[in-house]
Amino acid sequence: RIGDLSEAEKKANKILFFKEGTHTTVTTELSVSGNIFLRVNGKTDASLAMDMRTQLLSGYLPMFLHENPESVLVIGQGSGITLGAVEQFPIKSVDLVEISSAVIEGSRYFDPFNHNALSDDRLKIILADGRNHVALADRKYDVIISEPSNPWISGVGALFTDNFFKLMKKRLNPSGVACIWVHTNMSPMSFKSVARTFSENFEKVTMWESIVGDDYLLIGSDSEYKLSYSEVHEVLSDEIRGKDLYRIGISTVRDLMSLLIMNREGLLRFSKEAPIHTDDNSLLEFNAPQYIYKDERDVLVRQLTPFVKIDGSLLEFDQLSELNRLSVLKEIKATERSESQVSEIKRRNKIDGFLDQAKEAYEGGDAGLAIEIYGKTLKQDPENVLAWLNMGNVFKGMKRFGAAEIAYKRTLEINPFYLYGNIALAQLYLVSKAPDKALDVLRSVRKWHSGDSEVSLYMGLAFAFQKNADLAIKEFQNAIRIDPEF
Repeated sequence: RIGDLSEAEKKANKILFFKEGTHTTVTTELSVSGNIFLRVNGKTDASLAMDMRTQLLSGYLPMFLHENPESVLVIGQGSGITLGAVEQFPIKSVDLVEISSAVIEGSRYFDPFNHNALSDDRLKIILADGRNHVALADRKYDVIISEPSNPWISGVGALFTDNFFKLMKKRLNPSGVACIWVHTNMSPMSFKSVARTFSENFEKVTMWESIVGDDYLLIGSDSEYKLSYSEVHEVLSDEIRGKDLYRIGISTVRDLMSLLIMNREGLLRFSKEAPIHTDDNSLLEFNAPQYIYKDERDVLVRQLTPFVKIDGSLLEFDQLSELNRLSVLKEIKATERSESQVSEIKRRNKIDGFLDQAKEAYEGGDAGLAIEIYGKTLKQDPENVLAWLNMGNVFKGMKRFGAAEIAYKRTLEINPFYLYGNIALAQLYLVSKAPDKALDVLRSVRKWHSGDSEVSLYMGLAFAFQKNADLAIKEFQNAIRIDPEF
């Protein structure tokens, strides 16, 4: 994400969406790496980078832990990844409560990655304040997922109080499950306060480490819940749902269980010295902003560690023999804390290393070696759009236009909103003297994005190739109008 911000400062990112709404100013941006991120009032609230872990787990975990969820409430749209995960289950209805219509609009650019969540027939979109909806709605839910912005944002702390958790309980059906996301942008004592307050409100609670030292999920219910081994195995084996979880390094039940770090008993011991967070004391409202730049995550992780316990008793085995059951439990017992995340970080670092090596090889004049390394990268990550884009650039430099075209088109198959792929493909057609094809590509972009100076530039060049001076000049002027410094 730091790299994406650096690119934004250089104006290298593409602004896919911008809107000043009633409550918020929302932008959706695209980086050349392929990351899409949604900012609310300048702060990133959703992305395709590390946030994917929390966004997906916030949807999948509470659904796994309810025996038969039919009705779901999701508070906060963001990227729609969580909503899309919920919709992968055979539910009857899902209500999405989002206070900003601009967020709903901006999230459309995540459609290729959230299963087109907003188009699901079971979905009802409610433009309202999440807490007010929970307090005043006339229906109950099997699962409630609360995924607001960070608690240091004014007003958001009200979704982490004892009063709100009691409202959530009233809005749950019998055996209902509540899931909240907690970030560590707060003091360790404030984090403990949220953990204790939530745990005091539910009879059954587990905490999951989505991102070590950053994001945690608390899942509570007044009924006993279990994680069905067969259901998780079925989802992981499914082509669509399994791909979701594989994207964040989870391909086995053990991978998922490595994220379970504490039960209710451990949480209450861990947080026993913390005060209950209430509407009246508003601890987060006044404390959390002090810790935006005062990073004490390492302190919190050290304090958490003595209480970490990966409890295999959460698993329910309904279709395994006794021998297989004992084998699985033995494997879970040997599981290291967040080992699946550690493995995924290593895999991502390896991919980043390949990309650096390929770039170095190409800049050193060895295009063949660069192609070979990009091939290795794509074996590790077949949907890495930057690898496909760069490989296309190498092929173009080698005058292998057919291979370059295939590579560029692949980026758009992975993400139809990958504007860098559209522009590279248009450039290729211009170089290969096919301005008609270039115009087709750029006109397709104009259907969903009209404000990019590079698109106007290459449309102008395509018209110039066709000797249409008037249209060429019009597009060049449009490029300057969009970005006077272009």
